[in-house]
Amino acid sequence: MQRHRQVAAAPQRGHLITWDAIAELVVATLDRSPHIVASDVTAAMEAAKQRRKSARCRWAPGKYALVVVADPVYLNITTVYG
Repeated sequence: MQRHRQVAAAPQRGHLITWDAIAELVVATLDRSPHIVASDVTAAMEAAKQRRKSARCRWAPGKYALVVVADPVYLNITTVYG
């Protein structure tokens, strides 16, 4: 099952607040599974956020998707700027 979501980014949100919105979306989506624990997803998203902060990386507007694979769910998340 493939899902695509777009998340508002700058100027609506700063990059870390955008990441928090994405993390909430991923947790809410994967928490529906009886095989996935929300706290594990939250911890993984927080670890990814810390790596993003240390690398100072950002996405190009709508150019790249974050893809979360939790078979049978494939979640593609892009950011929308402007």
